[in-house]
Amino acid sequence: MILLDRLSHKNKIFFASVAVILLVSVGIALVARWVLVSSLITRLEQQGVGIAGSVAEKSTTDVLDGNLDALNRLLLEESRVGNREDLIAYMFVLSKDGRVLAHTFSKRFPEALRHINQISAWQRHGIEQISFGDKSAYDIAFPVKKGATQVGVVHVGLSKGHVDEIVGRLRITFLGFISVIVLIFFGIAHWLSGYITRPMGELIRRAEEISRGNLEVEPVAHAGRGSHDGYLSDEIEQLADAFNHMTASIRFSREQLKESEEKYRSLFDSGPNPVFVVSRKKFIILDANPAAAETYGYTRKELIGRSFNELGPFEYGEWDHGASGDNLVGRVCVLSSRTRHYRKGGQPFYVNVRACPGFYQGREVVVLATSDVTEIMEKDAQLIQASKMKSLGEMSAGMAHELNQPLNAIKMGNDFLIMMLEQGRVISPEKLAQVAKEVSAQVSRASEIITRLREFARKADFSQENLAINNPVLNVVKIFGQQLKLQNIALRFLPGKDIPPVLASNNRLEQVFFNLLSNGRDAISQKRETLHQSAGGRISIRSYAKNGLAVVAVSDTGTGIPGDALDKIFEPFFTTKEVGKGMGLGLAIVYEIVVEHGGKIRVHSGTGIGTTFVVRLPHVQADT
Repeated sequence: MILLDRLSHKNKIFFASVAVILLVSVGIALVARWVLVSSLITRLEQQGVGIAGSVAEKSTTDVLDGNLDALNRLLLEESRVGNREDLIAYMFVLSKDGRVLAHTFSKRFPEALRHINQISAWQRHGIEQISFGDKSAYDIAFPVKKGATQVGVVHVGLSKGHVDEIVGRLRITFLGFISVIVLIFFGIAHWLSGYITRPMGELIRRAEEISRGNLEVEPVAHAGRGSHDGYLSDEIEQLADAFNHMTASIRFSREQLKESEEKYRSLFDSGPNPVFVVSRKKFIILDANPAAAETYGYTRKELIGRSFNELGPFEYGEWDHGASGDNLVGRVCVLSSRTRHYRKGGQPFYVNVRACPGFYQGREVVVLATSDVTEIMEKDAQLIQASKMKSLGEMSAGMAHELNQPLNAIKMGNDFLIMMLEQGRVISPEKLAQVAKEVSAQVSRASEIITRLREFARKADFSQENLAINNPVLNVVKIFGQQLKLQNIALRFLPGKDIPPVLASNNRLEQVFFNLLSNGRDAISQKRETLHQSAGGRISIRSYAKNGLAVVAVSDTGTGIPGDALDKIFEPFFTTKEVGKGMGLGLAIVYEIVVEHGGKIRVHSGTGIGTTFVVRLPHVQADT
């Protein structure tokens, strides 16, 4: 098979034609030989039967009279008539009791022939191939009859060697004829293969020119065949015509490709955001646009060949699970938000990264586009910080009340000590120790309150850590609890157990739950104003794990959200509160922080039935 693959198309056609001719010729030869040889042998056997029948008819009287000399002369004469001498190997006559009456053997009669080829009374004759000595023959037995009575048997032996010689001469003649026919067909196949492949050779020559980049080759002619009214008479002409169309199409496609490459290269080079082309497996930078070099502080030459991970991390495993080839086409692109990257020299900044799989110069790659969001994040942080300060301002009364309790206890202890000293009374060690411990405990309590306020008021950074979801909720409950108590609003927190940690910023999640509690408090206050009540209302917080997510549900019994406003509540500056009582940024900040952490937030509400916000955050994936 390998040898056939190395042959030219012309030789393949030639050898295929020759193989077909040989197979057909051999088949015809075998069939014809079998027919001719069978016919020849049958004809010789019929001739032998005729000779045996003639001898049986002429020898009837001599057999009955027992005239053995006459029988011998008859057999000798019949065996030498015409060309029978070479054909007939022997003749002999047997009586009905099996005695040899006459024969043509020059020597003693072979006794083995006496019992061969015996025929029954109902047979006209019998034919059997026999061997006697070193010779073989076709023995023909014919009965000698007088009326219906068999009086003897005539045996005529046709020489098998002579028959084989005739068959051999016939074979040689037939094979010679077949050989001449095959040679003629060989010549026709050779000419035909050349005629068929000559235009293909011209196509190959022009294809080689095209492969060298020469698309200006002249169109392939139809090798003198011509077409009739636009109809191409054979496949070669069709191939030549298709080749001409292909050449024109390639030339047109090449021009379009060049134009497209220039256009997209221009877009790639002039894009305002950094764009990288990196290898899919090792994440090596293969190309980068000028914006990438400018943003990251490297030259393009320094970027190419560098690992993209040196600039900053990027998780792309969501779609990189063994997909390859055409399976990459049309896959959903991956977005990584607010990732810390580094400029040349180690200066950090924050970017959003969008990655899409694709192909570049025949290789599977990832096309990465980054956008600097450092300034946006700083403004977000300022907005969040302003929201915190506003919230702390609103809680000032509650905080003052909460701080008053330990301060009053400390003052009472000090007043007691001053009174005892002024009266000159002796303070027992036990009393002094009790007062000191109580003062120390109240100082610790006040310090804890101030620490919680300071931690909450601290400007949030962008770092994330493995965090138990109950921690930021508990911190907010401690800060907000006194404020709600002063407003006669019940607060209940039901922390779930065995909730896997989330990757998050504690300070930013505190802002999420603080805003949700503030929103619930305002909804309850609005409901009271509507119903002219001064008490009542409850806020419940419940945390649990479900389907690989950490879930926190914050419910209130406030006025609820109208159905037509549910789709807008997370939009910046949208609010259902009265003018002057809210800017509409609280829930927008909540939504942004939750999405930033890869989570989702849903709301269930209706007018007059309260509201439930459900925050879902993904668990930290265990290393495998």
